[in-house]
Amino acid sequence: QANFKHFQELLELHHGIRISYSSLYTLLKKADMLSPLKKKRRKKHPRRQRMPFKGELLQIDATPFEWFGGNEKFALHAAIDDATGIITGAYFTHNECLHGYLEVMRQTCIEHGIPQAVYSDKHTIFRSPNTEKLTLEDEVQGKTVKLTQFGRALDELGIRLIYAHSPQAKGRIERLWATLQSRLPVELAIRNITTIEQANEFLKEYLLAFNNSFSVNHDSESLFVKYDGNYD
Repeated sequence: QANFKHFQELLELHHGIRISYSSLYTLLKKADMLSPLKKKRRKKHPRRQRMPFKGELLQIDATPFEWFGGNEKFALHAAIDDATGIITGAYFTHNECLHGYLEVMRQTCIEHGIPQAVYSDKHTIFRSPNTEKLTLEDEVQGKTVKLTQFGRALDELGIRLIYAHSPQAKGRIERLWATLQSRLPVELAIRNITTIEQANEFLKEYLLAFNNSFSVNHDSESLFVKYDGNYD
């Protein structure tokens, strides 16, 4: 079920019906319909100011959700530019995995460029569990742990990997999940998309429309480094 704002957009896009939000809200409310966007109030956390430049910092994450309806959950991996809110890459898999994150970064580097830094949680895909075993003495002696495969890939591209200490620290992408979980299942259902392969193909066009509607700071200077094709 689409929220009221999304429903207003769908009416115009698919049926050519243009109606103001206030009029639509009144009609639906009289019909005893409630927007699924209405939720209990949660404790608010102060939002960190956006980075000033495109490509300065990406937030990356994955979320399991019933994207195709039913009870089966699939993982959507995505990266969002902190300065503009642009989704730089997105990819569905059965579960959160290295392949999903590498595909998101491949899309990002080719379509937008190589970012300066990536902000992630402490999942073992990003950070070796042996990191916690390092003592202060080990660090003083310069001892380190091996990078994960994802960490090594970013290191070879010159991308700094930064770890968040809480979900709230990655607020930009956590809010993105709330928006996508409200809107994307409706878009998939309208097109009778029920498989990962179909969904990943649809994401190519969906990201363009989504970024046009939700991104900000379009005139921000870019720190993305143009991908020259010399990296695997």
